[in-house]
Amino acid sequence: MDDLEVIDKISKIPKSSWYSVGNASYSWFLDSYDNTMYSILLAITIVMFHTNLFVTTIILWSMLISKAIGTFVFGAISDKIGRKKLMVFSIVWISIFTFATGLSFNIYSFWILRILYGIGFGATWSVAATYAIEKFPTKFRGLGSGIMMFGFDFAYVGTAFIAGFFLVFPDGWRYAWFSGLIPGIIGLLLMIKGKESEIWVKDVSSTRVSIKENIKTLFNNYNRKTSTLIFIFMIALNMNAWALWTVYPDFLETVKHVPASSIYIFIGFWTLGSVLGKPLLGQLSERTGRVRMFIIAMIAAIILAPFWTSLPATAVLFPIIFLMGFLPNGCWGMVPAFIGERFVTQNRGAGEGLGWLATSFSGLAPFLIAYLKPTVGFGSAITIMIVATALPTLIVVFLIKEYKGKNLLGIKEDMTIKINTGDEIYG
Repeated sequence: MDDLEVIDKISKIPKSSWYSVGNASYSWFLDSYDNTMYSILLAITIVMFHTNLFVTTIILWSMLISKAIGTFVFGAISDKIGRKKLMVFSIVWISIFTFATGLSFNIYSFWILRILYGIGFGATWSVAATYAIEKFPTKFRGLGSGIMMFGFDFAYVGTAFIAGFFLVFPDGWRYAWFSGLIPGIIGLLLMIKGKESEIWVKDVSSTRVSIKENIKTLFNNYNRKTSTLIFIFMIALNMNAWALWTVYPDFLETVKHVPASSIYIFIGFWTLGSVLGKPLLGQLSERTGRVRMFIIAMIAAIILAPFWTSLPATAVLFPIIFLMGFLPNGCWGMVPAFIGERFVTQNRGAGEGLGWLATSFSGLAPFLIAYLKPTVGFGSAITIMIVATALPTLIVVFLIKEYKGKNLLGIKEDMTIKINTGDEIYG
């Protein structure tokens, strides 16, 4: 694993690294498959279960809260038992409950199944992010981080196409949910053949640190400031992302009168921008710094927000959709590396989990959009939330120290805790 520290050319990156990052990326594909299905079927769910946008955003928020539990707890558990086991667990869990959502018979059963889904899907976020950056060379960590994240985007356009296909049939919304079982089985087969993180094996597998004590280290004198800033930063960044895309398909359908079966065309331009942006911005941040790239992305979100909702749903909107995908959404390619570089292997999963736990606040963005909608209109509500969440993201990121290029292997006393080979943990 030490050889990954000296790799300076993309052509020298071992196949095992590409395969591992690919597996992590696919696990995010599965998560996005479900979440995108929720967004696309939002309008139909409201009709089928005789509810409204306000209630469905509360359900979404409930799922994110249960997801927060899985993200933090399973991230910490992966520090103890390994990354691979938790990734296999998450793939099985989310596949089962994506399928089961199609069996919902009223709004309450739908709500319960969404909450249960959230627990397992939380594990995907923190554990896959940790696994991916530990398996990729230091000089290309931003690239690996971005590749892992764009698995989310392939599902965005793919799910839109699949949903559009099934929605032409009676009860097609159920079949759309059922379809999630197939990519889940594929992901499980891929992950079973994957290997454990060598960094985890070398740094942690032989230590005897309890999960409880591991979590506590996130808030000791060495980590408290870093953990707090990362948590606040991720709240703001997540709310910005969910203001951008969560209710946008519904906005296109109900305000711009785009047929549900054609949503995939618009999502396709978003996906193209994001798929290019995440790895490119990730690798570019190896030179410019991750903090600087986040600043550029959030400024772009503020500038583009009015055009995002005011332009007609014609070809003139496509460049704006592409740019929103490339910059404000593309900057997410840096997040796994940005968080993981601030913690050592002994608590990196817990650190990633703390950051991704902040996504439980993401649901507040569509919730507030639904709240503002009757007063200012759907489009203005979306624009207001994009700007209102980009501004605090800019402020917080200015306060976060740059750690790009840090060696993930070994103990770094200046960044975090020391853990000896026994039970003692000390600062």
